[in-house]
Amino acid sequence: SSSSSSFSSSASTTSSLSTEPLLECFDATTETTFRVPFSQFYNSSFLIETDARDTSTRTKRKRKRKRKRKEATPLRCRHDFRNSTVFFHVGKAGGGTFQTHQRAHRLRLRPVHPSPSSRIVDRLVSLDASSPELLVVNVRDPIDRFVSAFRWRLLRLCSPDDERERGKRGGAAEADRRCKISEELEEEERMLRATYRSDPNVLAEALCDDGDDGTRREKARRDMTRMGHSATLREWLDFLVGDHVS
Repeated sequence: SSSSSSFSSSASTTSSLSTEPLLECFDATTETTFRVPFSQFYNSSFLIETDARDTSTRTKRKRKRKRKRKEATPLRCRHDFRNSTVFFHVGKAGGGTFQTHQRAHRLRLRPVHPSPSSRIVDRLVSLDASSPELLVVNVRDPIDRFVSAFRWRLLRLCSPDDERERGKRGGAAEADRRCKISEELEEEERMLRATYRSDPNVLAEALCDDGDDGTRREKARRDMTRMGHSATLREWLDFLVGDHVS
């Protein structure tokens, strides 16, 4: 506790002179909050033990876990960007990996997933005092992302002979033991498996079909919009290239 107190007092002096980003820290021993420049925090000799799962802990367990952390971890630090920074988590473009590293470095952003949020977009467009200052977007080669989205949906959705636990919900980490099912999802799974033979290349060929009447191509385009994580980067960012921005 004495070492964290000395760290706290020295940090408060340095932070007032520093223009670099600051971490907000809470010393459970003295129940005080202070700010630390990034460089001082990561160059310090302190070993901060934090629980990366803390951001997804259910409300009913938070108080119990918070008491345990308070007893085991006298000093906890984080940098909370949720009011100033929005993360547009474009599906199948490395966003999950980004968030894993973000949590490991104790950074908190406001995520938007799996599709653009009109409420957040309205705030970004308004540019008023409540508008986020920064927008973070993850991108990936569009063909790689298309193939990844197709295969991911096949994995996540329940097939007719699926032996996994079935339900309407289930996180990405549970894909090995749980699959998702509903009337709408059954239609999507049937479309991917039967119409396009579980092969993203079959759908790609249909999307590029330039037959006389274009019927197959138009159907493939409609089918693609039904596939989870299929929203293009243009659809995520269309408000930036429209009349809203000069």
